[in-house]
Amino acid sequence: MSTNDVLSSIVKKIDTLPTLPTTFAKINNMIQNPKTSANDISDVVSKDQVLTARLLKLVNSSLYGFPGRITTVSSAVVILGFNALKNLVLSSSVFDLFQVTGKSEVIDLNEFWKHSIACAVASRLIAVQIDYGEPEELFVAGLLHDIGKLVEIQYLQASFMNVIEKTRSSKILIGDAEKEILGFTHSDIGFLLGKKWKLPLSLNEAIACHNDFSQARKFPQLVSAVHLADILVRAKEIGDPGDIYVPVVDASAWDSLGLRLSQIETIMERIEEGVNDALKFFKREN
Repeated sequence: MSTNDVLSSIVKKIDTLPTLPTTFAKINNMIQNPKTSANDISDVVSKDQVLTARLLKLVNSSLYGFPGRITTVSSAVVILGFNALKNLVLSSSVFDLFQVTGKSEVIDLNEFWKHSIACAVASRLIAVQIDYGEPEELFVAGLLHDIGKLVEIQYLQASFMNVIEKTRSSKILIGDAEKEILGFTHSDIGFLLGKKWKLPLSLNEAIACHNDFSQARKFPQLVSAVHLADILVRAKEIGDPGDIYVPVVDASAWDSLGLRLSQIETIMERIEEGVNDALKFFKREN
């Protein structure tokens, strides 16, 4: 089967994947309406008990560091803003959509999610350091950057196992092994999934280009932040992205961020605490 045939078959399978939950779609539509109030958004979020509990945990964590305790959804919405809330709801929705844990034959999915969540945290920490306008947009971009791997695990398990074995035997990055064995990468598949979900172009570009910054066209700063976050998390060995190697930081990506080494040290120091807080956000209570 040719590369195009394989990709075509994956696209068909992606069409059978569930869509994003109605809560996200409803909030996304409401935000487009200038007449929508914080109370309107709060009413929708409050009807989802899991989402409410997660949101209040997160905004009261060290990741945000607000001086007083936030006890209501309406307060959280006012403090965070509509777009930040939308991105956190999207993060929660995607996590639940692929809520598969345990050790598969291919990869420990708990560790995979830990890596993705760590990238979300590191991306947000970078956003704060560079005064990026929407830190939660970078949070969700970091969370979703490897979403294509979940599709490969679900629908191409045998081939993906060969990819993992290739990374170990040849000591290469997973993207290089994917190109050699599959003819495409998890970034290509993730981009297709993002289009199906009608994700914003900024998130789709981060998914498609985080391993190849030269392809970023419209949102180079966002893509470079996710690119660097992935490398920092790999360097700290948090979670399992499928291979054990740390890529070289793209020079152009580094230049686009304008970070000082002292800022990198601050980010590295705060990642693990942020991951612990974020894990509480994604945990589903019994």
